Amino acid sequence: MTEEEKKALEEKGLNDQVKEIAEGVKGFKAKAEANEKTLGEIKTSQEETANEVKGLNDWKVKKDETDQKNQEALDNLIAGKGKEVQPEVKSFARQLSEGIRTNFEAIKGLKKGQTVGMEIDVLTGLKKSIENGYDTKAAADMTFANNFSTADNSITQVRSGILALPNRKVHIRQLLPLGTLGKSDFAYVKEASTGEGDPAAWNTAAGAKTQFDIDLTEATAPSEYIAGFVVITRKMLDDVDSLASFLQMRLLEKYYKAEDAQILTGNGTAPNLSGLITNATASESTATNDWDQILDDLGQLEDTDYDATGILIKPSAYYKMVQTKASTSGVYDQPSIVTMVNGQLYFNGIPVYKSTAINKSNYLLGDFEKGAQLLIRENPRVEFFEQDSTNVRNNKITVRIEGRVALPIYYSGAFITGTLASY
Repeated sequence: MTEEEKKALEEKGLNDQVKEIAEGVKGFKAKAEANEKTLGEIKTSQEETANEVKGLNDWKVKKDETDQKNQEALDNLIAGKGKEVQPEVKSFARQLSEGIRTNFEAIKGLKKGQTVGMEIDVLTGLKKSIENGYDTKAAADMTFANNFSTADNSITQVRSGILALPNRKVHIRQLLPLGTLGKSDFAYVKEASTGEGDPAAWNTAAGAKTQFDIDLTEATAPSEYIAGFVVITRKMLDDVDSLASFLQMRLLEKYYKAEDAQILTGNGTAPNLSGLITNATASESTATNDWDQILDDLGQLEDTDYDATGILIKPSAYYKMVQTKASTSGVYDQPSIVTMVNGQLYFNGIPVYKSTAINKSNYLLGDFEKGAQLLIRENPRVEFFEQDSTNVRNNKITVRIEGRVALPIYYSGAFITGTLASY
């Protein structure tokens, strides 16, 4: 490369550097101008804000001065100095004091049941206010409908707790012996009625002794769940007083009612229990009187060597039976074998239980102590769950009542059921 070419190349490099520096200076100048503009805008905004603050302060000063003047004028008006006030305005306390003095003798001689009336009108004579003027003659009486239409809780005294519907007085589990169950099913062995022959008299000259046999059968009573649930909002559970304890009590009562239905009339098809009435022997009585009918059934039961320990009927049927009266005198004349001890009705020494668990026209009698048993696999319990379905997303709580029981009926022949003759 010649010297001239080298020199030309160096000059070109210098020119490029000069251009680059010039571009940098230009960019810096543009940024400086933009910053200066921004600073100017900030300064302007600060000045505008200061003016707004000053305006607010000036407005507050004027407002305070106006309020002070209005208060002084109102004080003068109440004191009787206002030109518009005519006649004199009396305070409530003053008018009350004057009313008491005026009616002193009447008040002193006031007797029980009498009243003394005093009319007190604090606003008499007030025609106008200082500036706007309010016409007191047009004021209407304050009423709930006109002035407090939303009055509800503020004028109401609320009783604490939640009132539940009445509970059933007698549940069927109260009539049966209770036991516990450690497995899913309960199996037991009992004698069947299909055995052949019986022992007979014998002597050495009669030949072979009488042969007979006894048949046995194995029965199984499966344990079944009785359960249900309700879904409530968390807000309701949190805000309604005593709701949690109310649910504990009420759901347990509903469980017992469902259990009553299973114990009495369960059809035996899973998940149902096999109920007492379902397995009971039908009444053979043809009597037209309730007492006679029950007497017939007691005889029918004892003819098979069973003994009754209880009679179950509906409350309305119970009281209808004790209303038996003589046709001529109209005097109550229950059979002599009917007795009442401490409010408990006994028929031929057998307690008569009244419960809404049984239908109005039906009855059940038998050996409740030996004929069957209620075995508890899981005691009924009330539980609260947040983790169920969409509860978490919807802020809801699931409340479950659940229990598990088995009902072995040891002797189906130990129970007789029928329809009362009066129905």
